[in-house]
Amino acid sequence: MTFFSSLFICFQLFSFNRFGIYLQAWTHRRREEYAFHVSAFRGRRFEFQKTARAKQFPLLMSSLWVGAEKLKPEDTIESVINQGTLGIGFIGLAECLVALTGKHHAEDPAAQQLGIRIITRFRDKANEFSERWQHNYSVLATPAEGLSGRFTQKDKKSFGIIPGVTDREYYTNSNHVPVYYRCSARHKAEIEAPYHDLTRGGHIFYVEIDGDATHNPDAIMSVVDMMDRYNMGYCSVNHNRNRCMDCGHEDATDGLEECPNCGGHHIDRLQRITGYLVGTTNRWNQAKLAELNDRVRHN
Repeated sequence: MTFFSSLFICFQLFSFNRFGIYLQAWTHRRREEYAFHVSAFRGRRFEFQKTARAKQFPLLMSSLWVGAEKLKPEDTIESVINQGTLGIGFIGLAECLVALTGKHHAEDPAAQQLGIRIITRFRDKANEFSERWQHNYSVLATPAEGLSGRFTQKDKKSFGIIPGVTDREYYTNSNHVPVYYRCSARHKAEIEAPYHDLTRGGHIFYVEIDGDATHNPDAIMSVVDMMDRYNMGYCSVNHNRNRCMDCGHEDATDGLEECPNCGGHHIDRLQRITGYLVGTTNRWNQAKLAELNDRVRHN
């Protein structure tokens, strides 16, 4: 029986709503049947979503969807909604591969090939659904900010602590190399890049660097070069940025608690968490904070 508890699907429709589907020990045939029922359910959700009024989405209606400018505030969005996408998202590929093979995709070429096969299958099913229902299904590489921790807790209850799978508070962002795995930026790019073409609903590649990125243009250019070389669609360079709220002093010192200029302790730390630049971690759940603390630098 195939162990698939660490790989789940999270569906998103134009950021209108989100829900998770939990894959446990499904055989190949059951997964195929399940995918069909999920896509059919998404079709029913689509029928509901198209009854929304244009006034509910002023940004989309103002400039993003062709023909939306002709709609009146009380008109439904039925005539333009099909320009959006029905995103099939996933997280935890690394943990899934550990469960299936004993290693994740950055550790073993065979695991990498299996990972590509899995996500290729997702992409192929999304294309099949698009043809069948004439909607824009796509595969989305998502961090699933809330579900990444909640589903880990469910797996721990069902399967216990499994090294490399359920032994942390979170599942890894989509197809990413685990944040705690030490490797070069180039190796990380070589592993993650093939998934970008398979996840056209959205994806990101990032590297963690030491110090202030604004003072290290060579590091930025190396990432840009890798984007071009490996055909990646969206990349970022993560680095800390501290700002003293009392005197305005800024630097990139790790773990800064006291301003070296005025001695103040009101420090705003600008960090990127799941794509967002934030000045405080207070609003993030324990799972994402655990992931943040586990991150290592890429050389």
